[in-house]
Amino acid sequence: MVTPRKIPSYEELKAAFTEIKALQSHIHDCASVIERNLVFCGFPMYDEPKVISDGYAVKLRYKDVVIDDRAILTAIANRGFITPYDFS
Repeated sequence: MVTPRKIPSYEELKAAFTEIKALQSHIHDCASVIERNLVFCGFPMYDEPKVISDGYAVKLRYKDVVIDDRAILTAIANRGFITPYDFS
């Protein structure tokens, strides 16, 4: 027997959307902190990777290559900074 799904109330949906917006805002704030504190080495001056965030994840883009948070953390753990080789 299939039990019917409970339809959330307007208030429950509004609260859920508010929570999602707050989390997305927090992720964007974290992206700003990451951007200010990452150390780049071996990039041409004024041509460093850019931190991008869609509200769900934080990534780095350099030229047309994007690396995710796992690659960023791996590079930082191994060397302490990001190099162009991390984008190959």
